[in-house]
This record gives sequence, structure tokens and C-alpha cells, in this order.
Amino acid sequence: MSNPGKKYWKVVKWILRYLKGSSDITLCYDGTDIHLHGYVDFDFAGDVDSQRSTTGYVFTLGSGAVSWVSRLQKIVALSTTEVEYVAATEVCKELIWLNDFMKDLSKEQVTPLLHNDIQSAINLANNSVYHDRTRTLMCGTTSSAFF
Repeated sequence: MSNPGKKYWKVVKWILRYLKGSSDITLCYDGTDIHLHGYVDFDFAGDVDSQRSTTGYVFTLGSGAVSWVSRLQKIVALSTTEVEYVAATEVCKELIWLNDFMKDLSKEQVTPLLHNDIQSAINLANNSVYHDRTRTLMCGTTSSAFF
């Protein structure tokens, strides 16, 4: 920040040109479909170097995306069930925040829908049996109500 080189100034110029050229582009919502839809997926040990898995999700409101993420999970999972459970936890946190935000914006109740294929994580959340690798995750079983 104190002494940027030519390379950084070129990047700053590129960003400013992009912002100037896209200032007339907006997300438009017509108000007919204000339901919140979420889509979540993951991969198991997709990062070759660290063996960490990737969680990805997108939330749409009407026809436009309002929130999306694709990032490596913070842990190295030992099974696809564990990867699914971590992904479900991350997406449910975002779903709860977005749902509360939508309630703050309007008086009507919004029912979010979450589309997923993480059945083993749902079964794990509904079965409160002690599991060595999931003992700290079992406190969040109410998140399965969103599925």
C-alpha cells in the first residue's frame, strides 16, 4: 500500500475501467417470484495439494443470484458424510441469515427452499448416536429442518 508498483496500478486501472463500463448493469427483480431458493453441492478431497473438499452454494431470489460461495472447507474430511455435514452447516448458516434479512425487508413470511443431495448428512443429523469424528457437530441437529 505504501509503494505500489506498475503491476498494481495496472490492476487498479483495470478495476476502475470495469466499474465505469458496468455502472449501468443491475440486478432486476420483478416481484412476481420472491421465493428464496438455495442450491448446494460439494466435492470430496478435490484439492490435490491439501486434500480438502470444496463447498459450493448459490441462493437465488426470483431469477437473480443474491449470494454464492465456492471455497475450500477448513478441515480435511475423512468421509463424504463428513464433507456433506460441513457443507450443510455452512449453507444453513447463510440460509438463516438470508431468511432473517428477507423477513426484515418485508412483512410477509418467506419460505426458503434448499435443493441438495446430502442425504447421509441429514441421516447423521437425525440420528443422535455418538460418532467419534462428529461428536462436536451433533449440537446442530436442528439445521436438518431446512432440508
